[in-house]
Amino acid sequence: MATKKFLIALKLKGRSYNSLLALGNSIVAGMATVPAYLNPNPGFGTVILHLQKLKICISLWGQKGNRGSHRSLLALRAARDQVFADLNGLAQFVSNATPNDVESWAKARFPIKSPGHKRGVLPAVRNLRHFIARNINDGTLKIKWDKPEGTSNLIIDFYIVMRSETSSYDDARQVGVTTRTSFVDKNPGKGCRFYWIMPYHASITGVVSDICVASARLLP
Repeated sequence: MATKKFLIALKLKGRSYNSLLALGNSIVAGMATVPAYLNPNPGFGTVILHLQKLKICISLWGQKGNRGSHRSLLALRAARDQVFADLNGLAQFVSNATPNDVESWAKARFPIKSPGHKRGVLPAVRNLRHFIARNINDGTLKIKWDKPEGTSNLIIDFYIVMRSETSSYDDARQVGVTTRTSFVDKNPGKGCRFYWIMPYHASITGVVSDICVASARLLP
């Protein structure tokens, strides 16, 4: 039986400018944690420069109701297209460097899908919740969940942890991968954070969990 191949699914064109910027920064930070990805093409320096330009262009274009000039919009679109090219290039790089290595791709925070399977084959995790205990350091938070229904005798390969500053999954980015049914976010930031979990087993793609809202105790 042929091995099912996973794919990186960036889905860039449906993203807002800010969501694209967040995804780019997340991927660069994630790739820097994987030794096989430390010398990518395009290089980190180039990609970071283009992300910084995109951030400036977003600021110059302004908020709804107080937009910048048509010239600033054209500059923003050009910066967006450059980041599109960069992220597609990085996706191609990691696909070639570590073919079908879904765990490394996840650590690098690339969105992943498995072709040929309908979503829902592997159910969502259950009872996703914010876990509070005295031994959890201030400034960090822990979330826990139960395995998907009907998988008590199945070893889940790993879980992808997604986080957003809003309640929209479209704004979420990958912040971790774990084989456990818990995750400690060591740098969630201030205020409420929104979490989702996606399980993976073999070549079966799991569905995204219900949302979990959590906030860390402030540092003294």
